[in-house]
Amino acid sequence: MSHDYFEFLINKKIIFDKENRILMLDDHQYSIVLSKPASRLLDMLVSHNKINLLRGELIKSVWEDYGLSSSNASLNNHISELRKAFENLGENKNIIITIPKIGFRIDADIQSITKLSPELIRITAQTHDEHNVQETIAYNKFKVGILQLKSLIMSNINKVITSVIFIFIIAISFVLFFYTKNDDNFTFLSSLKKCDIYSIDDRALSSDSLKTMNEIIKTESIDCSHESFDIFYREDRPENFNLKINFLAACKKNNKLGYEYCNNYKTLN
Repeated sequence: MSHDYFEFLINKKIIFDKENRILMLDDHQYSIVLSKPASRLLDMLVSHNKINLLRGELIKSVWEDYGLSSSNASLNNHISELRKAFENLGENKNIIITIPKIGFRIDADIQSITKLSPELIRITAQTHDEHNVQETIAYNKFKVGILQLKSLIMSNINKVITSVIFIFIIAISFVLFFYTKNDDNFTFLSSLKKCDIYSIDDRALSSDSLKTMNEIIKTESIDCSHESFDIFYREDRPENFNLKINFLAACKKNNKLGYEYCNNYKTLN
């Protein structure tokens, strides 16, 4: 069973957590619980951003595929529910556009975010001490990152053969990391204000590597001034390949010896 699920960041300020049917500000200060049909409807819209969706298509995906009956009036009511929710979160309600006699579409800047399920974090925190919690969550985020990295590299047609070999090497290395993880897998590097920074092996980082890591932290707006994070960094340069991958995971600490969430970032040189 997968322990990962997806959230959507809408216009860089509103998070749609479809697993829990929640629409909330990205600072988690205010949230709205959607009805089940409204949540499925928003999932359809954000998954087809800037694409006109037919009324019949929406009714089928949101109601009929779940053994429920519906109508245009019901569809309109749930569109209104979503518009009101966006408006209450400070977004223009016209983010959802009506296409007369056709259907609807959402027109926004939408990013997909992979997250660990709260169930996994809860179970891990109950069965491991603080250090093992950090190792387990960090490893799962690296595993997700490797899968995403495969898609990123494969998009570069000129490096297809190199990418396949590189992904295989990285995947094997992280499998070994999972089954042999111990205290030596993490090397404490330094503290940056409220952030603790670790290397995912015992290799010292060069000045260029430290510069690259700090650039990623700055570029991705990881706020070490106001938030506490554990930051895990690794870079690999396969022999005989003109390719370097920089991978960074930022896990926000909570007060229960675990993390609220982890986000991962990667660059390819």
